[in-house]
Parts: sequence; C-alpha cells; structure tokens
Amino acid sequence: MKQLLGNRLAERIKVGELRESDVRKVLTRRAKVEDVRSAQAVLKEARSRGNLSFVAAVCNRLGQQELDGAPTHEAVLAAIEAEKARR
Repeated sequence: MKQLLGNRLAERIKVGELRESDVRKVLTRRAKVEDVRSAQAVLKEARSRGNLSFVAAVCNRLGQQELDGAPTHEAVLAAIEAEKARR
C-alpha cells in the first residue's frame, strides 16, 4: 500500500474490491483451507477490516493452532472472531 500511495501515478491506479477467488487462493495456499463457506465468511469480515491484511491475520491464527489436517469451517470461524476481537 505504501508503494501505491507514494507512486507519482497513484491517482490513476485503481485497486479493485477484494474478490472471493482472491480470498480462496490465500486461504488455500497459506492455511490449506479449501472450504468455500470459510472463504465467504472471511471475505465478509475482511471487506471492512483491512482486506488482505485481515485474511493474512486469519491465516496466521490458523497456522498457530494445533490441527490434524486442514482447518475445519469452525476453526476458521474461531480465527475470524479472535482476529476481530484483537482489532
């Protein structure tokens, strides 16, 4: 973001809205979450809480949990709530 705002062409750069596909990619690559419902839940909260920084924070929380295999939808919801409380 700092690079975008400091760019001399910053007023011409259009940053689009966060998409569900973006959230799914990040969740899949960083936290091994492939559940569409989880991606939708994270997206809903991320739009008003920092977009991709919120998604990354949720992934970090999921990475700190001791889980066998991929995180469940309930684990993702718990990580969302924990991050919301922190912010």
